[in-house]
Amino acid sequence: MREKGNIDPTLRALGGRARYQMLHLFAINIGAFGASYQLLNNIFTGREVLGQRCAAPDNSSLRANNDFQNGDSNSSHVTYGLCEITVSKGNLSSDEQQYPCPDGYEYGYSRDLSFRTEFDLVCDRKLLGGLTQSFVIMGQGFGAVLSAIVSDRFGRKRTLIASQLGLLSVGIAIGLAPSYAVLAAFKFLVGGFQQGVVTGMAIMSIELLPTEYRSLSALVGSVLWGCSSCSMAVYAYLLRDFPWRYLQYTLSGVSALICLLQLWYLDESLRWLVANGRKDGTEAVLKRAARVNGKDLAVIVSTLQDSVNESQHTHRGSCWYQRTV
Repeated sequence: MREKGNIDPTLRALGGRARYQMLHLFAINIGAFGASYQLLNNIFTGREVLGQRCAAPDNSSLRANNDFQNGDSNSSHVTYGLCEITVSKGNLSSDEQQYPCPDGYEYGYSRDLSFRTEFDLVCDRKLLGGLTQSFVIMGQGFGAVLSAIVSDRFGRKRTLIASQLGLLSVGIAIGLAPSYAVLAAFKFLVGGFQQGVVTGMAIMSIELLPTEYRSLSALVGSVLWGCSSCSMAVYAYLLRDFPWRYLQYTLSGVSALICLLQLWYLDESLRWLVANGRKDGTEAVLKRAARVNGKDLAVIVSTLQDSVNESQHTHRGSCWYQRTV
């Protein structure tokens, strides 16, 4: 990214942390609701449902299964455990044999309350349930690198909105997942887009304010992240008796509302516009910010031009930004 000068004096002339900056700071960090929902919803969509045990055969006759046709099947006694069935031929423990659940599992509640039970991620497959969160974390690493490159090239706002749209699309796709393999693949993607949102929020918040007020962006971001994490429990409670897919759709839908708000209201980062020589975009942002904060636009433009000229003092040629207002 090409450096075009320090624009902190311009941001201070705009009021530093005046109305325009605070409204934008809120609109940027409200994206925490969509990002935290997709990062943490495994707690509810992948919850463990109590009452699990091996399911009985549909025909209620174990003698129909060849696995238990060993010796005198008429004397067999079958005990259904959590992860296996125990077949005893007599009174001695040496006569007992254990088998993996041949007919799947049954649960104390509806099996679609959690993706763990719907995909039978229990017993020897229990680790696969927690592994979905590992896929999210791996996706975050990929998304953090890619989103930083893309935001430098195409702009902060575009990257943030694109990540929100990706988070919405993949979140809905997770709710439609027909198998564990598909679920795991989309969990990786949701981690990438989630980190794109988080990175975009952090960059835009920092670039919105002068250096001395950047701790404010961290404060607002932390408060909204905490609120979003707590609010997810409310949705989970209200939908506790519904299939996990309903909660997944609901949490994903929040990203749609956030995306519409940010697309309509947010301006591109002024620092990025100035650094990349985007004259028209810079003028539009300055006009709006000056109007909202009640500042003199001519003074703001003059301050920005002085900062840019100072950075180019050792270079020949005219400044990229000429005062046109």
